Amino acid sequence: MTNTSLDYNLLLALKSVHDNATFVKGAAALGISQSAISQRIKSLENQVGVQVLRRGANLKLTTVGLQLVAHLNRVHDLEQDLVGHVPQLKIDRPVLRISVTADCLSTWWFPATQKRTIDLGLRFSITVADQEIARAKMETGEVCACLSSSAKALPAAKTVHVRTMTYRMYASPSFYAKYFEGNTLHNAVKKAPAVIFGKDDGLHSKYLALHDITGDFPFHEAPDATGIAQAVFAGIGYGMLTDEQIELIDSERTLIDISPQHHMPEKLYWHYWRNGSALLRQFSES
Repeated sequence: MTNTSLDYNLLLALKSVHDNATFVKGAAALGISQSAISQRIKSLENQVGVQVLRRGANLKLTTVGLQLVAHLNRVHDLEQDLVGHVPQLKIDRPVLRISVTADCLSTWWFPATQKRTIDLGLRFSITVADQEIARAKMETGEVCACLSSSAKALPAAKTVHVRTMTYRMYASPSFYAKYFEGNTLHNAVKKAPAVIFGKDDGLHSKYLALHDITGDFPFHEAPDATGIAQAVFAGIGYGMLTDEQIELIDSERTLIDISPQHHMPEKLYWHYWRNGSALLRQFSES
């Protein structure tokens, strides 16, 4: 029986289509034609014997496709260890593919990681994801490290607690007077529109559960942490903000803590692969 080695040009084609969401953009990113990238993916499927990409309006990797892209990402991570040792390879400056929450990005992440990022000469490719779904992106190989509210480490990964962010529920004075003043919280949230990051954002429901409130509630979607704060200030809705966000806000503007007797501490854990690149370990251990 003849052993078949993976053709990494074919894997690069698959990753490019996945990263760019279309064959046209994926081909352009590699500097090849659409027909050429399509042929490479067909060749990959012939090589592995199964479909790696579901075609259609929304391209999606199959389970095998996810595993192949995850493998390629891990190879790229390990290649970074060659930087400075084999300059003839002319490998680009290292890029760490990580997942960080929007709240962290808008407050403490960059100041906290600035020195180590510069010292190691790193570049980041950051995916914004909710604390509770970030680990899934590590499992599929989309990222090599992430911030998550889960303390449970993935197999072959390490986990360390890095920060606890405290969330409180805020509204502008006019919004509070309209929906919450003289009303119970249970009744108010049935009519008052919330402002949340997106449908995968579970923090709002988690906070309401502290008050034994479950079920659907009206909401605006604002996929940006700063945008959520601005929407709350503008009186468009009420929402959850961290103590770090409040500290960065103009002190002349006021918000009302809807339920001051309740706050929600959210522990954040940094997850990273044990057998990842040395740069990933150095960054993570710092």
